[in-house]
Amino acid sequence: MLADILHCLPVAVERELLRFSSSRKNGISEISELRLMLGRSSSVTVGRERLFIGVSVTKQDMENTVHKLCQGAVYAYRDTITEGYISLDDGIRVGICGQARYESDRLVGVSEISSLIFRVPTAVSSLANELFSAWKDTSRGMLIYSAPGIGKTTALRTLVSMISEECVNERVAVVDERCEFSVEECRRTGVILLRGYKRADGMEIALRTMSPTVIAVDEIAARAESSAMTESLNSGIKLIATAHATDRSELERRGGFLPFVEALAFDTFFGIFHTDTGYSCKVEGIV
Repeated sequence: MLADILHCLPVAVERELLRFSSSRKNGISEISELRLMLGRSSSVTVGRERLFIGVSVTKQDMENTVHKLCQGAVYAYRDTITEGYISLDDGIRVGICGQARYESDRLVGVSEISSLIFRVPTAVSSLANELFSAWKDTSRGMLIYSAPGIGKTTALRTLVSMISEECVNERVAVVDERCEFSVEECRRTGVILLRGYKRADGMEIALRTMSPTVIAVDEIAARAESSAMTESLNSGIKLIATAHATDRSELERRGGFLPFVEALAFDTFFGIFHTDTGYSCKVEGIV
């Protein structure tokens, strides 16, 4: 995925990435994150190790990179840039940090960009079989949780693709507010993709116009989403969602999660954890 946007990067960074990847068994696909820092050395993450590539970028490099990522139409990405990111069609998300601009206490933009952080999604979760097995035992909804950066979104992408491909009677709709799903992958697997919709809006639109049997959303949090999920459940639609939490007790202690508990939105909880030997999972039902 990163190879597809090399032309958007500063020439010196592109050159170093190609040189770096030539010495790796799986080439540039081993890179899960790229960090461009204004006036400091750029770095890549391979596995869980951060490696510096010895290239410092300038203010002009930052501006040119953003312009290319937006295909020359920065105004079209204004809303997500204001929220701190740019999402590309293949699921790569670019975090943007800089100087915030406010008007009447409302955040309206970001200027003087100081860092660009490219998050490259893993194609398939290593827990694919466990995810699908847990899903088959789910009757209402399944919540996937983990600490940040452990693989919730990858797990969600993997599971919805498997359901759409393996379960011929299921019609899966994904509300992808932050545009983290690959448009091409969803087209290939037959997943209905509502890209860029707010979660509650997307769930309502999917429910009323697309006749899904499964609705999936990433990182639930608000009471409005709970109301939309309750309506989905009352319509017989199964749910899949993700949330940040190091364990289930932390998840259930959060006040923002209480509406989902009260609505009995989930009867399967799938925790993902990182260990010294890789990734592990814990599957639980309603307590």
